[in-house]
Amino acid sequence: MRKTALLLAAAMVYYVAAPAQKENNVWAYGDSMGIDFNGPSPAIIQTSIRTLGGSASVCDANGQLLFYTQGDFIWNRNHQLMPSGSGLIAPYASNDGTQSSQGQLILPVVSNPDQYYVFSMQAVTDYLQNGDINASRLYYSVVDMTLDGGLGDVVPGKKGILLDSVLTSEKMIAVRGTECNVWLLVHNVEDNTFKAFNVGDTGIHTTPVVSVSGNMTTPTAYAYGKMKASPDGTRLAVCNWLLGSYGCELYDFDPAAGTVSNPQVLDSIPQSLSACFSPEGTKLYVFSVDFGNGALYQYDLSQGNIADVIASATLIDQLGSAGALVYDAQIGPDGKVYVKMPYSGVNRDTIGRIDFPDAAGTACGYTRAALTSPHPITLGNGDLPNMFVKPAQDTAYVSNTTTIEMNGTVTLDAPAGYNYYTWYNGDTTASVTVNNTGTYWVTSWRYCSYRTDTFVVTARAGIHDAAASRTDMQVFPNPAAEQVTIRITGGTASGGYVRIADMAGRVVYQAPVAQHSITVPLREIAGGVYQVVYDAGDYHLQKKLVITR
Repeated sequence: MRKTALLLAAAMVYYVAAPAQKENNVWAYGDSMGIDFNGPSPAIIQTSIRTLGGSASVCDANGQLLFYTQGDFIWNRNHQLMPSGSGLIAPYASNDGTQSSQGQLILPVVSNPDQYYVFSMQAVTDYLQNGDINASRLYYSVVDMTLDGGLGDVVPGKKGILLDSVLTSEKMIAVRGTECNVWLLVHNVEDNTFKAFNVGDTGIHTTPVVSVSGNMTTPTAYAYGKMKASPDGTRLAVCNWLLGSYGCELYDFDPAAGTVSNPQVLDSIPQSLSACFSPEGTKLYVFSVDFGNGALYQYDLSQGNIADVIASATLIDQLGSAGALVYDAQIGPDGKVYVKMPYSGVNRDTIGRIDFPDAAGTACGYTRAALTSPHPITLGNGDLPNMFVKPAQDTAYVSNTTTIEMNGTVTLDAPAGYNYYTWYNGDTTASVTVNNTGTYWVTSWRYCSYRTDTFVVTARAGIHDAAASRTDMQVFPNPAAEQVTIRITGGTASGGYVRIADMAGRVVYQAPVAQHSITVPLREIAGGVYQVVYDAGDYHLQKKLVITR
C-alpha cells in the first residue's frame, strides 16, 4: 500500500484509522424507491428515479445524500434533475425498452474531493438482437458538487465521454485497489474477456488491464447476469443467465494488478441472475431464475474445495410465477444483506433482509418482507443500486504544529481541499472557534493522504491570562504504561471532566474529576500518543500523554 506523507515543520508520524464512512447510506432505485440507512433503522423513502434497470447513488461522508442516477439522468439531493443532468448517453434504453441492469456506477475523482465520475452503459439487447454495434457502449460524465449552489451539476464539456464499447451492460462493478485507486471492472459481450480500468489520482487510465478467463467460450455466453465482488476484493461471482453453459462461476481477483483468474463453476445450470457475498466473505447468496420462478441459495465458501462448496447449497427462499426478472442483493451499511425479489408483483415494492449473512444455512435469519414501500409503484420493479467504492485509506499521516497568540476568540481553520475533518472535540466542520489558551488539533482526510494539524494557542505577549496562571494540570508518570495520575492544581477550578483522546480525536477514556485528581488505568488502551483534556466551565487544559507497551 502506498504511503503519502506531507513533509511539514515539526512533523510526527502516527497511525490511525479514518472515521467511519457513510457514502452508501442512501440508496435510490427502481420506481421512485429508496432506502435511508441514517436513522435508527432503515426506512424506505420516495425518490424521483424511475427505472426498470439499475442505478447508483452516493452520499457524503456523513451520510447526506448527494445525487443518484439511472444512467441517463442525474438527480440532486433535493430529488431534482441537475441542470445539465440529462442525456448522458443515447440511446439509453434498447428498442424493446430494455434498460441496463448493472450499467450505472459512481466513483470518486480521486484528485478532487468535490467531483465524481458517473459511468453509464447502454443496454446490450440491441447488440444481441440486431447486431447494432452502437449499442452496449460505456460512457462517463463528471459531476462537480460546487456547481449549482452546492447541489452539483455535470461539468461543462465532461458529459457522455466514450470509454469503451461492445460490453455487456449486465456486468459492471468497482473493486478497491491497493495503490490509492479503484478498478472499474467490466466484461466483453462477445467472449470471456474482463477489462479493468484503473481509476486513480491521475484520472482514468483508458487502457485497461485485460484478463481472458472463464469456462465458457461460446459467443455472448456472458451477456446476461450480474457480477459481484467480495468485500475484501479478492473474489468475484459472475452470474450467467439464459445464453451460456453455466449459471455461476467463482473467480480470483488481484486488487494490486487488476487481473482475474482461476474460474470455477459453482452452478452448472444457466439460470443465475445475481449474487451477493456476505460481509466476511464466508457465504455467497445466488439467485436462480427460470422465467419468473426464482430461488435464493446460500453457498458456504469456507469449504475446502469447490465440490464441497457446491454441496453446501442451502435453499433460503423461492418464488413461483412471480412474473418479473428482478432478483438482486446488496450488503447494507448495517452489515445485513438486503434482498430484492418480486415478492409482491409490480404494485408495491418489498425488500427482504438477511440479518446474519455469515451464519450457515437458515440460521442466517432471512425475512421476506423486512421493508415494504408506503407508496404504490406503477412502473415496475428495478434492481438495487451499484455500490460506491473509494480508494483504501493510507495508514500513515504527518502532524504539523502551529502557534497562535490569543486575542479574544480565535478561529482555527483546517487545511482546505480535504474530504472530511475530525477536531479534538468531535466536530466535523472545517473550522472551530476557541476562547481559551491551550492545545487543539484536527485530523483532515482525503483519498490519498491525511494529516493532523495541532494549534497551540498562547496568551498574547503582555496580556495576563488569569485562567492559565491560576490553574495547571499535572500528568504523571509520562510516559506511562500501567496507569497515569491526572492532577488539577491551583486556581478555583472544581469538578469538570477529564478525557483522553487519540490523535484522530477519538475519546478512549472519560470520567469526572473528584478532589482535583484522578488515576486512570491504561492496560486496555493501546500504546501511542494521546491528548489529556480537562474541561470545567471556562477552564480548558490539554497536555500530551505517551502510553508505552
